[in-house]
Amino acid sequence: MRAVIFDLDGTLVDSQRAIIASLRYVQRECGLPCSSDEDLRWALGPPLSEIMGRLLHSTNSTEIASAVAIYRTHHPSVCLTHAVVYEGIPVALHHLNESGYRLFVATSKLATIAQKVLGHFNLIQRFDGICGSESDGRFSQKTEAIAHLVRAYQLEPSTTLMVGDREHDITGARANGIRSVAVMYGYGTRPELEAANPDVICELPGELLSLLRS
Repeated sequence: MRAVIFDLDGTLVDSQRAIIASLRYVQRECGLPCSSDEDLRWALGPPLSEIMGRLLHSTNSTEIASAVAIYRTHHPSVCLTHAVVYEGIPVALHHLNESGYRLFVATSKLATIAQKVLGHFNLIQRFDGICGSESDGRFSQKTEAIAHLVRAYQLEPSTTLMVGDREHDITGARANGIRSVAVMYGYGTRPELEAANPDVICELPGELLSLLRS
């Protein structure tokens, strides 16, 4: 492998507290009862519009767009204070850079917020490119974000790897002809990830570097 595309939330950074805080803010603003952490774990990873549709039990595009906007007004206030980098990730990224790997991020998070998070944790300089969702909805699907990185940076699929913690990462990689690593320390369940059929499974952040180098 010569290029590695990483998911952000649940793969590089543990943003569970930040995401759940913003989801509860949406629930309060929309007059809904606040859910427990466990009841909101399903919302850690999918595209935001998909999350809001399920959260509101609605298919109304206007209602969903309004909820997305509410989430986005709140999330910048917690995206740094309520998140931590997974142990071992900074070291792994450093060694991959030193070994000549080109590193990228594909996330359903807004691109501006992803850049803010990576900058805050002093990781942004490790990446050649970052593709996150745009306010108009572009690149909110992982397949689309990966495809954009492949095109924009002229990546060769046969020597590119996708690393992520949800089925969207694995299926998005496969749709682009890219091999995948599913990390079990993030937000996806083992049955979900095994059903997605990744090429490799990584149990702990500390194992990532050796798996990527093998």
